[in-house]
Amino acid sequence: MNAQHRSDHVKQSGFTLIELMIGMTLSLIAIGAAFGVYISNQKIHRTNQHIAAIHDSVRVSFEMMAREVRQAGGTPCGPKGVSNVLNERNAHWYTTWRETGLIAYSGNQAIEGIPFGSQVGQRVVDTEAIQLMSANIAMSQTVLNHDPASQTIVIQPGSGIQPNSLVVMCDGESAVLFRTANVTANQVTYTVSNDPKSNCTGNFGFFVSCSNADIKQFAAGSHIAPVTAAVWFISHGANGQTMLSRATENNTEEIADSVNSIRTSYLTLDTSGNLSAAWRPVDAIVDWGNTRAAAARVALTVQPLSNNSTSPAPQRTLTFVANLRNAVN
Repeated sequence: MNAQHRSDHVKQSGFTLIELMIGMTLSLIAIGAAFGVYISNQKIHRTNQHIAAIHDSVRVSFEMMAREVRQAGGTPCGPKGVSNVLNERNAHWYTTWRETGLIAYSGNQAIEGIPFGSQVGQRVVDTEAIQLMSANIAMSQTVLNHDPASQTIVIQPGSGIQPNSLVVMCDGESAVLFRTANVTANQVTYTVSNDPKSNCTGNFGFFVSCSNADIKQFAAGSHIAPVTAAVWFISHGANGQTMLSRATENNTEEIADSVNSIRTSYLTLDTSGNLSAAWRPVDAIVDWGNTRAAAARVALTVQPLSNNSTSPAPQRTLTFVANLRNAVN
């Protein structure tokens, strides 16, 4: 009888209150841990998506910047000495033609019209910049007729050349940089006056001074192309992030966000056409007027803005190397 009673007692026994509380606590810990992993994975996923989107934007920027680096100093007729007949020649970075078409700025070198500061659109302190200038070969048009007397150039219809813009006209012998006046479907005119936004002479041959330039009529079959002049730099964006920006004569545009630095180095040619033995950083090049770059290596550092100061978003560096097609001995 006692044995039967003990057996029934065992069958009816269960978890004690303490055991239930321990079990519930362990379950809550497990659920909390799983939820924490889920939230963490969600944050990582969102961050990775953000970084991937930024990388896509930067890659597009890379293609555009690399194209401008490769074309620096170029004209549709190949490397030529370019006569600059602008009234504003050498007055601004976008009106100063240099043989290689490339100038780099260290983190403490100022650029006209692009001030350092903390306001939207201003250049971030201690960041490099790169200036590029060339004739846009992809938009070049064939010259059908050039009449120096009427200061008129007839070209193929459908040109991308705009009124009051910088253009280069060239043939197999020489090239000239000047500013247009009016542009119709197939006709470009230019003026000679004291207006800063004009030309000092209509003599488009070898240029010594405004009063001493060779008279030249460019023959049919010559080429004319708009000038691309831009500075790539790091600016403060309207969204609170640092931006890769591109400034031209008339405007500045934000190209890609979350880019916080540009670092560049160069393979250069000496006066004998010998290539430098190693990549030279910007700070090692003092005189860009007498420096010819054969290749540029550009690194952009990308880091999205994080709301968590103790856990910043990951940083990535993307690098490309571009050979300057117009670097010749």
